Amino acid sequence: MGFVPVLGHFEEVAAGRAVNESDLDNAARALEVAEQLYAQLLPTWSKATDR
Repeated sequence: MGFVPVLGHFEEVAAGRAVNESDLDNAARALEVAEQLYAQLLPTWSKATDR
């Protein structure tokens, strides 16, 4: 499906406009990846807001 379309589908599911079709294993893995990205990007976001 690709990364961008998956994000679009995630947005639709989160907004209640689509049905979640992921199994729990895939959902858990997606959450792990999101947490890793957040942990990596948070310091750069903090620095950007300190300016």
